[in-house]
Amino acid sequence: MYYFAYGSNMSSARLRQRIPITQIVGQAYLCGYTMRCTKRGKDGTGKANLHLDPAGIVWGVLYQLTADALTLLDTFEPNYAHLAVTVQTSDPPSTYAALTYISTHLLDTPCVTRTYHAYLLAGAHEHQLPADYIAGLAAIPLVAD
Repeated sequence: MYYFAYGSNMSSARLRQRIPITQIVGQAYLCGYTMRCTKRGKDGTGKANLHLDPAGIVWGVLYQLTADALTLLDTFEPNYAHLAVTVQTSDPPSTYAALTYISTHLLDTPCVTRTYHAYLLAGAHEHQLPADYIAGLAAIPLVAD
């Protein structure tokens, strides 16, 4: 199965700390959504979340996982639900059915810790997401860890 990571799990090092990765397919994008750090984390700060937006595009990383690995990943992703999505890759151009996460446990004012922010940026740079998308990630408001 395929998993589309658009938050801290874009960092393959972070994801490997949590679960075994079968294969890194590479950068991918999801149309019809935007990413905002509105999911309320256990620490009260924001985590990446999807929001419907007909004109939106969310960039991330597509991984191939076993069902057991996804079940294990669920334990690291409380208050998220699975969402079936269709993502695109550009090199080579392909379409994949994948699972990702979405949450309704929201913050009023999105902000992330420096640690979480570092994971977002590390994953985006590692997988060479578009420069303008990385600039948007870099501009997310921060709070102290």
